[in-house]
Amino acid sequence: MLGDQWIWAPGAQPEHLLNAVAEKGYAVTPARWRNGYKSKKRGVFLEASYLLLDFDANLSWAACKEHPYFNQFAAFAYTSASHGKPGKGDRFRVVFALDHVVTDAQVFDRLIEGLAMECPGSDPAINAASLLYGNPGAETHVFNLDNRLPTKTVYFHRPIADAQKKLQHQSYVAANRGYEEDSSLQRVQFWLHNIPNTSRDTWVRVAGCLRNIEGHGYDWAYS
Repeated sequence: MLGDQWIWAPGAQPEHLLNAVAEKGYAVTPARWRNGYKSKKRGVFLEASYLLLDFDANLSWAACKEHPYFNQFAAFAYTSASHGKPGKGDRFRVVFALDHVVTDAQVFDRLIEGLAMECPGSDPAINAASLLYGNPGAETHVFNLDNRLPTKTVYFHRPIADAQKKLQHQSYVAANRGYEEDSSLQRVQFWLHNIPNTSRDTWVRVAGCLRNIEGHGYDWAYS
């Protein structure tokens, strides 16, 4: 029943969300689902404008308030109901307002993965269909309600990190076992393979880079 009949809050500002979770104590889910039915398998994800990270004793509340990334990009944080209870430690959630509306559940989950790389220690189970309880009278900390998370930058954290790991591995193999180095075309194709086919703007920029390579006399870049 917790996945059914959610009420959409259209155009909700960060102040609205702060009031909902930390004063009224409403449970929230960061995405809008068709007919209010929240399910990654059977529901239909429509859009999301916020992203929440859940921390359970892997980061202190004091460190959270001083965290440079949170201060730069997060809107606010609030403590959960079990915060500070015996054997529980510091438990809280950090709320980010997105600079673009996300309309794809996989893109949203990729944002969570990228953000976890930037801010390690959050609950890895959080995803587009997560239910996050509110806490009436919670302790809150406002970073800046005008902050917005740069979604494009965060989205590419994971593929870039994965590509870097592959290149580091290749360098290790070359240094320790020896192999014939790939051609320039193969290396470019390797990097292009790690860029998701989800954004026209991104691929326009890629095309511009390849056109620049061609301009230096490398005809294979055009094809």
